[in-house]
Amino acid sequence: MKRHLAPAAALLAAATVLAVPAATHAAPAADVTAAPVLPLAQQPDRAPSYGRASAPDQRLRPGCHDYRFQYRITAPGDGWMAELVLINPGGRRIANQTFVSGEHPRRASRTWTVCDTVTRPGRHTIELRVTNYDGREESEQVRTSAFRLTRR
Repeated sequence: MKRHLAPAAALLAAATVLAVPAATHAAPAADVTAAPVLPLAQQPDRAPSYGRASAPDQRLRPGCHDYRFQYRITAPGDGWMAELVLINPGGRRIANQTFVSGEHPRRASRTWTVCDTVTRPGRHTIELRVTNYDGREESEQVRTSAFRLTRR
């Protein structure tokens, strides 16, 4: 996976602006430096989403059973790979599935088989890692969602 930190650092340095208060409007020293204002697409919490995954709350049954989840890939272009990982309440990765453009649809409902011996009731996390290939470079985005497996 390629990481391009130098261009990001240059962008951040270029976007940093010092606000100098006018003589008639004295401001406290803490207000003299402003945080950089990045375009919407470059703000970490507001970056365009490459996709999402979710699962309804479900009942954890004795033994090994299938549990439903849905995914939707919205990465730009036609070259992408998505890995979904199921993480139990203890933080252990207990299941995963990989989907690739050209072989899998961008949106689908699937199941993963989970045994009650590897998990317990509680909040489970789905980690969706989407890698987008645009022909020149790749970019990656990780998103998480949660659902509950209960005994009752």
